[in-house]
Parts: sequence; structure tokens; C-alpha cells
Amino acid sequence: MHNPTTLSLDGLVNFRDLGGITTAHGTIRPGVLFRSESVSDLSATGRQDLASGSIRTVIDLRSEAEVQRAPGLATDSLTPRLVALPLLDGAMPTSVTQLPTLETIYQQLVTESGAAFARAAGTVADAEGGVLIHCTAGKDRTGLAVALTLLAVGADLDQVRADYIVSSQHLAGAWAERMLAGARAHGVEIPDTEAARELIFGTSQNAFDAAMDRVYEGFGSAQGYLLRHGLLDDQLERLAVRLVES
Repeated sequence: MHNPTTLSLDGLVNFRDLGGITTAHGTIRPGVLFRSESVSDLSATGRQDLASGSIRTVIDLRSEAEVQRAPGLATDSLTPRLVALPLLDGAMPTSVTQLPTLETIYQQLVTESGAAFARAAGTVADAEGGVLIHCTAGKDRTGLAVALTLLAVGADLDQVRADYIVSSQHLAGAWAERMLAGARAHGVEIPDTEAARELIFGTSQNAFDAAMDRVYEGFGSAQGYLLRHGLLDDQLERLAVRLVES
């Protein structure tokens, strides 16, 4: 069973190292691939620790509108290096009349954002030091990017799914309340429903499985999906060398 390391960054509640997940030929090496919610949530201490630690590359999957509302790393940051791969681009709506489901969002992501997911995996393959992938909550866009990257090197699907699901536990409570308050401060009325809570801080095994089904049915594997969308064969080889230890 995957037990994430205890490394933390102050201010982040959904930060973790993906090391320890079982693969077909060993386990995911600790200290290489990390995930979290937005680094804009870091405290001053957390920012100092990020700048001086082993994470040398940060992949930000947020849209330009999200970055403008909550800036993360400076665009010219060298320590760590910032790689912007915006997904679900667009401004926050001023009203919410019909919320999309996570399944709808995930289907859209795997259908339309394959090139960005391939670039994320390629960045992990080519980077030096640790790589942190994040979006706003660190559960949907980040969850799929991390899952595809791990599955491409033979990670166990059940453990990858379990890692995706646990984000909802980390985000419930104070983080979720702060996000709701922030949305309302921007004039967005979020209905007090189970569907809204799932969208903001929840996870869905059904939505995750449906997205993976589309990947496997359309491309045979996560490897096939990423290669079809631009990941190079030699990058895939380097990705496995970087991530997997026997």
C-alpha cells in the first residue's frame, strides 16, 4: 500500500510525494514527483522551504484567470523553475445555474488536453530534481496529470486511484470553506448542494474510472495516450528511469 512521505510545505494541505506507489517493476522513487493545491496558498515559511528544497520544477495547470486571482510563482522564477500548462482556461463565471459533474469535466480534459498532459509527463522526464504538479485544488487537473504520468511507467491502478481519492479528505474543512468564501467574494453564488461540494473539494471514483476507461479504450494504455499526444519515446524511457526504482 502507498504511504506518502511526511515531507510538507507550510500552508499546503493537499501536498504529497508520490513515492512508494507500486509499479510493475518496483516502486515510484520518493523525492521525484509531488502534487498539491495551488502554491499561492504557501505561507512565507513554505515559500522559503520550496525555494531552498529539492523541488526544482513547478508545473502550474491553472488557467490565466486563476493565476491572476491568486498568483503563484513569478513567471521568471528560476528557483524553482515554473512551467505553465493552463487547462480549463476561462474566467470564473458570475453565476452558477447548472454545475458540471466531475465526470463531464474529466471526459473533457482527457479528450481535449492530451497535449498538455503529454507535456507535463515530458517535463517530469526531462527535469532535474523534484517536480511539483499543481492546479487550484490539486485534485482534478492535477489528479489526471499525475495518474497518467504514473500509469505510463507501470504504476498500480488501484494505488493511483486511491491517491487521487484521498485529496477530498485533505481539502474538506477550512480549505473548502475558504474557497467558497473566495468564490462569493468574486460574485459567484455557489449552491449549498452535494454536487457543488463534490465539484469544489470532492473526488469521484466513478469519474476517475470513466476517464481512465476513455484513455484505455481509445489508446490502449496511458503510454499510448501520452505518446499519441506528443510524448517522445526517449522521454518515456527517461520518465521510467526517473520515477521507478527496483
